[in-house]
Formats: sequence, C-alpha cells, structure tokens
Amino acid sequence: MNSFLFVGLGGIAGAISRYTISKWADYRWPGWFPTGTFIVNVLGSFLLGLLVGFNLMGHPLLDNHYLFLGTGFMGSFTTFSTFSVEVVGLLKREKFPLALRYPLFTLLAGISAAALGIAASGYLVS
Repeated sequence: MNSFLFVGLGGIAGAISRYTISKWADYRWPGWFPTGTFIVNVLGSFLLGLLVGFNLMGHPLLDNHYLFLGTGFMGSFTTFSTFSVEVVGLLKREKFPLALRYPLFTLLAGISAAALGIAASGYLVS
C-alpha cells in the first residue's frame, strides 16, 4: 500500500509543477510554439536521466524515493499526450513546417537532456 502512496504523492507534485511551469511559460512567451509543454518534457527528460544516472553510478535511490520521483513525479510532470494533441492542432491549423519541426526538436532535445542528466549524475556523485 505504501508504494501507491509514494506514486500518488509524487504524481500530485508533478502535475502541479507541470501546470505551474506551463502557465508561466505560456504567459512569458505567448504565441505559436507550445513552450510550456516543451520545457516540462525536456526538463523531465533531464531529471529522469539524472535519476537513472545515479543508479548506473552505483548510488541507487531507495525504492520509495524512486517511486515518488521517477514513477510519480516524472510520470505526471512530463506529458506525451499533450504533446501529441498539440502536434495534431498544428496540423489542423495547417502549420505543416512547425508540425514537423516541433516533434523532431522535442525528441532531439529530450534525448539530449536525458543524456546530459545521466552525465551530470557522474559529476554530482564524484
């Protein structure tokens, strides 16, 4: 039962964080690019990479910490469904070049951020 509690509490924190960052980014940079979703997905990739990197470096988190941070927080903080709907919206508005660039840029930035997070964990551990 405790594992569900850790996932749930992490999920609450992640969802609130995503909502807050998305609203702030949309206010700060209004316009045609879904900045809020992009920021949370790239930041989430970095943070999850950091957690994975700690495990790879032989400094694993306690199960409950990983359930809270990895599964709960990161699971609700990043959002593939919103990203997908935004791409469909761009296609419906006939913004074809952006509908192609946004997913490619997001994928490249997310993978790069995850790799950077894993690399950063090595520096933080040493």
